[in-house]
Formats: sequence, C-alpha cells, structure tokens
Amino acid sequence: MLVLGSGVSRQAQNVKGKNPPMWGECLDLAISKLSGTAASKDNIRRMMNKNRDLLTACEAIKEAMGAAEFRQFMREQYLDPQFQSAPLHDSIINLDVQITATPNFDKIYDSRINTLQKSSVAIKHYYDDDLADIIRTPARIIIKVHGTIDKPNEMIFTRSEYAQARNRHRSFYAVLEALIMTHTFLFLGCGIEDPDIRLILEDHAFRYGYARPHFFVLPKGHVHPQFRSIIENSLNIKVLEYDKAGGHKLLKDSIDELVHRVNASRQTMGATLAW
Repeated sequence: MLVLGSGVSRQAQNVKGKNPPMWGECLDLAISKLSGTAASKDNIRRMMNKNRDLLTACEAIKEAMGAAEFRQFMREQYLDPQFQSAPLHDSIINLDVQITATPNFDKIYDSRINTLQKSSVAIKHYYDDDLADIIRTPARIIIKVHGTIDKPNEMIFTRSEYAQARNRHRSFYAVLEALIMTHTFLFLGCGIEDPDIRLILEDHAFRYGYARPHFFVLPKGHVHPQFRSIIENSLNIKVLEYDKAGGHKLLKDSIDELVHRVNASRQTMGATLAW
C-alpha cells in the first residue's frame, strides 16, 4: 500500500513553472499575510521553526486570518495555480497498487490517475462511511486522509481538527489500523513528523513488536544518522535513502525499476497460480 506525501505533489508544476508549496512554506506565506503585530507573527514562526509544532502554528494562523479568508488562501496556493502532474506521478501510477493513501489535499495525483485509468479509481475521504466496504472490492482506491481542497470545511489542518477527526471518525482510523496490520506500507514524499503517520506507526510498533517493518523513502540527510536507528525501532520502519540530485531523478528511476520487477512477479504469479 502506498502513502504519498507532499514531496510527491511538490514535483508538479503549472504553466509558469511554479511548484506547490511544502507545508512549512505555505504557513510562512500565510504568516506574512496576517495583519497582526510583528511580535505575534514571530511567536507563530517560533512555534513552527523552534518547536516544530506546525499544528498549533496553523491553528493560530487560521484563527488570526479568519476561517473564510484561510480557505480562500489555501485555494490560491493549491487549486487556482492549476498544477500539472510530473513524470514521477506516472511512474507511481504504473505500480498499479490497489490502495493508495495520501494526506495531501490537492488533486494532482487524483486527477492524473483517473485520466490514465479512465475515471475508474475511487476517491474516498476520512469522513466517508463506505470505506470499510470498498476496500474489500477489487476497485483501485485513493484514501484522502486529511480531506480535499474541494471541501475546505472538511480539511484537517490544525491541532483541534485532528482531535475532532479522531473522535468523530473513529471507524476510519480503525480501517487504517487494519490496513497497517495486513499490508506493507511504502511511504513516498512523506515527513516522519506527520501526527497521523507517527501515531499509527508508533501504536502498531508497540502492539506488534515482531511485525514486519514498513518502508520510508527519504532523501539522504533527512534523518540524522545518530537518530536513524531510534526512529526505525520506535516506528517499526526501514528508512530507504536516495540522492535527491537532479530533481529527485534517482527516486523516479528506482520506482521505474520497481515497476519492472513488480510486473515480472505478477507474470510469475499468474503462470504458477501462486497468489
């Protein structure tokens, strides 16, 4: 099962050559648009940069900006620029994985996969009540873990929104927990700091200490060598590093090679009936 983070969306561009902003960049821009004092803005930046608490910082930004203006700001960053998918998206789609989850609320990957697969991929959200049913079908599915830009009132940004989602949509998180027990997760373009990802991985790691690890693909240097083994053990993951030179070319090349190997294995399984 794939989990696609903002690093994958980052590879997209619009006709002006603009890329979707990463979460920290987006919040920095939002802070610059606030009408508050310099001191209040510095407090939010300190929460982001020193404490690495993006959820609380985002909550402060949304409160200062106002809900309606914040929604419009997010549309201007992720929807209005009309980003087009990158070759990396096609490489990932070629893996033909049945279930893909993403915390991204943009529609770049969703639109591209349904263009290539003739609108046959179901897009489900954390608030949909039929997710447990559809994952038992052969359908290809994308699970929007934090919602979508199409429904800004349902997007999960802030600390209180995370808490509300976990309380109101417990069945969704039960489905995620079931999937992480029955599937191997491959995280692409994700940050280890994501609260949902950390909570689910930590819970699974301590409940099932002898379970097989999941895999986190990260650029070299993203995790300090001193802390790598601690992170791997506490989350029960294996970090796979790559050189991000050339616009993350090695990542795309590696996925293309994985596509080749997956297709060869599928042919072997079909010939031997070994599934």
